[in-house]
Amino acid sequence: MSSINSAASKQPTRQYIAAAAFNANFFTYTITTNPITHVKTGSLTAVAGATAANCPAGSILRENGKKLYPDVHPNVGTYMVGVIQSDTFLSGYIDPNAAVFAMYSTNLPAFYEDGTDPLTGYADEGAPVITNGLVSAGGTIAANGQIRCIGATGVRVPLDGTAATIVIDVTQGSFVFISGNGNNTLSCGNFQFGDHLYIQATGTGNFTFSTGFGVATQVVAKNNMMFTFVCDGVHMLQQGASSWTNTY
Repeated sequence: MSSINSAASKQPTRQYIAAAAFNANFFTYTITTNPITHVKTGSLTAVAGATAANCPAGSILRENGKKLYPDVHPNVGTYMVGVIQSDTFLSGYIDPNAAVFAMYSTNLPAFYEDGTDPLTGYADEGAPVITNGLVSAGGTIAANGQIRCIGATGVRVPLDGTAATIVIDVTQGSFVFISGNGNNTLSCGNFQFGDHLYIQATGTGNFTFSTGFGVATQVVAKNNMMFTFVCDGVHMLQQGASSWTNTY
């Protein structure tokens, strides 16, 4: 047992998970030497055989111990690490701090199989994040679990409930607050599969859900209502609706 532990402790243990297809961020590094000047030139090229299909989001990448350093390796402008793709066994270099990669584990040797959650049986895909600070995302946010925004009501997108037509841009925020008396025709756009939309409404009048929603002419009273939707890739489909009475 001690010899196994000793062997494991000498293995590279840092691993990464791809947040998106990473074939364009997966490189082979080669050095050529000019036979006359003896100047060395480095080159980063795409890993042969790497495609979006075999390098998808969710792939686990295991460090193999190789490193590339700026000013040490010719034509390398950032720190890079050598990794092995655990499903295809393709190997190459990545920038571990690029936006496409997240930390997966720092404690498992590379030869261990990918883990599964003992409670749910789901494949391990990295740790959750809990923060009271800012979360800034420059790309698509996707999750198999939950994304919760907890904070002041100011995080909601306020919209004018007196306007006859209201266009909701889902990319501007998942939480929409519509206040004001009047009848409104709602449409929405700029959504992707799995997006959620929450509409909180106060004021008298009716909503007519039109373009972008699953039911083209659904009319409902909007006073003190909360509507929830999820995107099937084509429409925002209603999951539920609830109402309340102010008691304060």
